[in-house]
Amino acid sequence: MNRSTKTWPIALQRIAERALGEQAGQSLWQKYRAAFSAEYRALVSPRYALKDMLNLERITSSNNQCISLLNPGRQVEHYRLHFYSRQPRYLDEYIPVLENMHLRVMDQVQFSITVDGITLFIKSFTIKAKSQCASFAKL
Repeated sequence: MNRSTKTWPIALQRIAERALGEQAGQSLWQKYRAAFSAEYRALVSPRYALKDMLNLERITSSNNQCISLLNPGRQVEHYRLHFYSRQPRYLDEYIPVLENMHLRVMDQVQFSITVDGITLFIKSFTIKAKSQCASFAKL
């Protein structure tokens, strides 16, 4: 186990406790701490994992789907778009919608998260806006 693998859960715990208060943060962390795979931990920072946990809690209690846009920082020109659902989803369900929004999909991955015997899914896309310059070049 490398250092980042060991520190990721601790960072998530601290972020959850800071954001939600010690008791609520600790409770949420305990519920999800073993739910995230090594692949998820490698791709998603603890800061965004908290956002994912809160959205997964929403769909668990409401039986709806939701989405979240994650901005990785100032020096990065792409975003991560997470779709949360109670069943696995396929690319053909998302690509037409993303293309209609003039978004370019750079990659995608689906995570399955099992918490309290319920499996939930996060479909994660790396996206960026398509350049509109080409359409204006003819003017």
